[in-house]
Amino acid sequence: MTERLGISNVTYRQADILELAGLDQRFAVIECCGVLHHLRDPMAGWRILTGLLEPGGVMQIALYSEKARSGLQHAAQYLRSLGLPLSNEGIRRGRRAIIELPAGHPAKTALMFADFFTLDGCRDLIMHVQEHQYSLPRIEACLRELGLRFLKMDSSSATEQRFHEMLPDRRADDLDAWDRYEQANPSAFGGMYFFWCCRMES
Repeated sequence: MTERLGISNVTYRQADILELAGLDQRFAVIECCGVLHHLRDPMAGWRILTGLLEPGGVMQIALYSEKARSGLQHAAQYLRSLGLPLSNEGIRRGRRAIIELPAGHPAKTALMFADFFTLDGCRDLIMHVQEHQYSLPRIEACLRELGLRFLKMDSSSATEQRFHEMLPDRRADDLDAWDRYEQANPSAFGGMYFFWCCRMES
């Protein structure tokens, strides 16, 4: 699309996050959506990205919520019990098996997600070979270890409104408050936690 529109100031590169430590560039904005939680060691990748952030830069991270995806774990465990191959045919058989489960079976939670109905989406949703899930206290610990500061959730205006209605005396950069909000609204981050952070001020 950039070629079609004649845009010449965008550079595309493809690389393994874990191989970027030697990159001689620094960035004002880094966005990493849905990648870290599929690494064997998410903190290793996140640490490298943090090292690529220029002073004053910001980073958007997206990670799976353990609470919001608890229902999907029933579907993933059920499919693992069937021993299906991670092929397109295996995914189709897995989807059919879940659809045919009796009403009320916990694995049928997966049908509430649009990703269930495409091959790549379903693979990522409940048949990925490696997945880590997070709670907000765990994310807070990760940020502290990396020397990063939480700035805000990148959430819908409706979610932000509900947050402020529930916790009118708490700021949007208060992760403990967001944890309280999620405890009361377990499906609030059903997609992922999307949040912005930056380096701690020295």
